[in-house]
Amino acid sequence: QTFTNTQATYHPMVVQTASLWIGDGKDIAKVDSASAFTATGNLTTLVAPYIVTSFLKYDIDILVGTTIASTVAECQIMRWDPNLTSATFNETVYENGIYALAWVNGNAVAFAGTSGRMYKYNGQYLVPFRRIPGTWSSTATATIFPNAIGMVNGITIFGVSANAGTPCDQAVWGLGSYDT
Repeated sequence: QTFTNTQATYHPMVVQTASLWIGDGKDIAKVDSASAFTATGNLTTLVAPYIVTSFLKYDIDILVGTTIASTVAECQIMRWDPNLTSATFNETVYENGIYALAWVNGNAVAFAGTSGRMYKYNGQYLVPFRRIPGTWSSTATATIFPNAIGMVNGITIFGVSANAGTPCDQAVWGLGSYDT
C-alpha cells in the first residue's frame, strides 16, 4: 500500500482497537483486523505542519507525539480515542519534538526536545519529570528516537544518540526502579 504523505523520517506504529495505526506526516494510516488499509486515519485535529513522531497505548486511547522541525520549538502531545475524529486532549509543548514515548514505573513519559528532557503525562498535560545529566547547549544536543526504547526486567531502557557535540554519555540508559 502507499502512504498519502510518504513522510521519510517517521513512521511510528502501534496496535490499538484491533487495528495497526501508522504515522505518516500529519496523517495516521490504519490497517484493520481484516487487513484493509486506509491511508488517512480519522484524527482531524492533527494538521500540518505537525508530523507524527511517536505513539504509546494509553488505556483505550493512543498518545500521539509530534514535531514540526528540529529548528522549531513547538510540538504537541495528543490523547486520542481512535474511534473518534478529534483528540480528547492536546497540549502545545515548547520543545522541538516529542521523539519517543514510553512507560516508566506505571507512568507515561515523553522524551522531548534535544536537551535530555523527560515529561510525565498526567492524562491531560505533560509535567516536567527528569533530565539526562550532561552539559547541554545549542551545540551539544541529543535525541531519543522512538525505536531506541525498550524494557528489561521492568526497567525502561533507552539509547542516546548525539546530534552535535557530546552533551552526555552516548549509551543505553535505564530509568525506573523495582523492589527487592
